[in-house]
Amino acid sequence: MGILDQQVMFTEATQYLVTTATPLVTPSYKVQELASGNAGIQLGTGGQCSGVVLVTTAFLAAAGAANLEFQFVSSAAELLTNPNIHWRSGAIAKASLTVNYRLPLTLPPGNNPAWLPYVGFRLVADTNDFTAGAMSAWLEPGGGPAVEVDHATGNNVFTG
Repeated sequence: MGILDQQVMFTEATQYLVTTATPLVTPSYKVQELASGNAGIQLGTGGQCSGVVLVTTAFLAAAGAANLEFQFVSSAAELLTNPNIHWRSGAIAKASLTVNYRLPLTLPPGNNPAWLPYVGFRLVADTNDFTAGAMSAWLEPGGGPAVEVDHATGNNVFTG
């Protein structure tokens, strides 16, 4: 599967109200259409693809403590149901999800789990519903920001 441009924007400063009952998804892309007529990077074939999730409005919860996990998924369905999860942030406390919080990501180069036709970001709340919060999220197929895995925590971190 290929990605078409220097940057693929999935969502830009979009408000999300995330409930614990249902994960929320960003708009999805059908990867074959993005790659049409363009070499791009092939997901799952060894090329590097990085990206960023950027909080543009602080995430607030209905009550008490709450955590939010960001995921990059692929699915056979445009609404990203029953997805294969290719990257996940791990639980992030709402107190951390303030304006300009940047979460770098690097997608795995392999095809395990298999890449399905539609790709997008998914937000999953755990303890309490989120009543406010906005984010931008994009991929940079050319490698994007310099990102490495911090082996002590398992998180992606900017290196340059």
